[in-house]
Amino acid sequence: MCVGSELLNFPECALENWIYRHYSQINDYSFLGFEKMVFNDELWSKEDIFDNIKSYYPNLIDSLGYQIYERHDRTWLQKYILEHRTWNVPIIVYQNNSHPDMGKPII
Repeated sequence: MCVGSELLNFPECALENWIYRHYSQINDYSFLGFEKMVFNDELWSKEDIFDNIKSYYPNLIDSLGYQIYERHDRTWLQKYILEHRTWNVPIIVYQNNSHPDMGKPII
């Protein structure tokens, strides 16, 4: 079965870089209701991203410094970010209104 045919609401970029790249963990998040998700393109400053995104894992944003700059077994994404100073694709910010324990953007 082609996942894209089941998730017609997903932009191709989100299918490729979220669902496909993280397929081994995607069942852990199926309770989010992928089939009901709506996607919007928005432009956020780096300050908005850092200041306004709250994570299920409280230290996730802070640990990105380690993941990008200090980790010695460099991943393809780490190399890309170090070279280009940005992500290779737009990030996905989940506007969480249903699962308070996961945190939510406050913008």
